[in-house]
Amino acid sequence: MDLKTTTKRGKLTVMVRSPARTVSVLLAPRPKDDIRTGLGLFKRWPMMSVHFWGEPVASVEVSSTSFDEDATWYLLIRNGGDRPAVLHDFQVTISQISNSNNLLAVSTVIISTHGH
Repeated sequence: MDLKTTTKRGKLTVMVRSPARTVSVLLAPRPKDDIRTGLGLFKRWPMMSVHFWGEPVASVEVSSTSFDEDATWYLLIRNGGDRPAVLHDFQVTISQISNSNNLLAVSTVIISTHGH
């Protein structure tokens, strides 16, 4: 994720919501984190969650304001700081494991803004 801002990094929150309405906080507010770098330094630091175990995979969209009531995955970024923030790039990887006929299969969907 490449989120450019000069607001305090601890004022940023990142959440994901699944079509089943499960919400996972990937990055919670951190009152003592006063660094003003945005999330540009997190590009190589994956934010992960297993809160969605067993849920079906659907499409992913980005919402900058709130979660809507539909069957879509949402990435929500809240800026509680004093300066604007701009999302320049992100990548979402969703892996789904299925077990049928005693075979374990992993399918992965990658959604990215790279090259757009």
